[in-house]
Amino acid sequence: MLEIAWALPAHHRVDTLLVDGEDCFVAARHTRLVAVNTATGEERWSAPVQNPWGWLAATPTRVFYLNQPSLLLAVERATGQRLWARDLRGNEKAGYLSAFYGWLHALEDRVIVGGWQGYTDILALHAADGRDCWSYPARGSFFHGTALHSTRVHATSASLVLAAPEGGGTLVFLSLATGQAVARVPVANSHWRNTRADRPVGTRRPDQPLVVESGNRALFVVEGRDPTVERLVMPTGSWSENLSCAGTVVPFLTYGGDLVAWSLPERRLLTFGKVKHNVQNLLPFCQVGPTAFVVGTQFHRTGHIGVFPRPGAPPVWHPVGKGVSTPLESSAGRIVFGTRSGQVLGMQIHPDG
Repeated sequence: MLEIAWALPAHHRVDTLLVDGEDCFVAARHTRLVAVNTATGEERWSAPVQNPWGWLAATPTRVFYLNQPSLLLAVERATGQRLWARDLRGNEKAGYLSAFYGWLHALEDRVIVGGWQGYTDILALHAADGRDCWSYPARGSFFHGTALHSTRVHATSASLVLAAPEGGGTLVFLSLATGQAVARVPVANSHWRNTRADRPVGTRRPDQPLVVESGNRALFVVEGRDPTVERLVMPTGSWSENLSCAGTVVPFLTYGGDLVAWSLPERRLLTFGKVKHNVQNLLPFCQVGPTAFVVGTQFHRTGHIGVFPRPGAPPVWHPVGKGVSTPLESSAGRIVFGTRSGQVLGMQIHPDG
């Protein structure tokens, strides 16, 4: 049911990895951004970066990497050739003096960066050459996180969603074309003031609803170009969750150690069983078949990949070093992920045996 199809040495814990189509982009070997074919594990190209702890975003033609701190790099997706680079700390005239540690989003014509921890404003750049497009005041302010809400790949049909704690919780929708707020939706009892997202909140695929966690056993589901926001209350509290791969289900661990997932179409809880996992801000999880799901774990410096043929069925486990350190991504018949042991793995999954 499980076998490792290929392995790429990273030489350090893998923290930054993005799978898009049949391409995997990963910060590896300390100072390289590497493109890997997800089917074969073949390295397609590598490009120099400053460090492996940055943020990644990709479009059909470009890959963007935010080095820590503040150097934003754009490379050609097909070849890895550098297109432009920009040190965002140097823009004194526009007031961007602090370090840009995150967040990072990209569409074909816009790159959105900044806002993390309130260190900087949110800055939109032209994807083709890195020129300023617009800015939104966020420096010194608190935002729980940002996410893209998009039905297409261009800024004219997309919004940047800011999860703000003001008034108990507000989702602010910014036009990616202009940077202007086009909608503000109050959401009660968000609990965002007490937390900051270290990863982009919500989903990044245009065909999925945007799901934003709110704490206190609740989720906000955002759908439609004229956004509607629905608050869903879970029947049990969550200790660890993963909204970035939501799709049709939203997985999380309960405080009792049960792996469960909320089905968005069916509006019911799917129960898988007990899972040993002690990382609160990362729950690697994805769907690999009509009823089959995969979870990655880390427990006492030991990691496993588990396949559940269906919710409630006994899982099949496979050891993967010291633990899974990135979200799980499904591509070209493989599950691709990084490990704390310093590898990127492509694993073949046979959910039916």
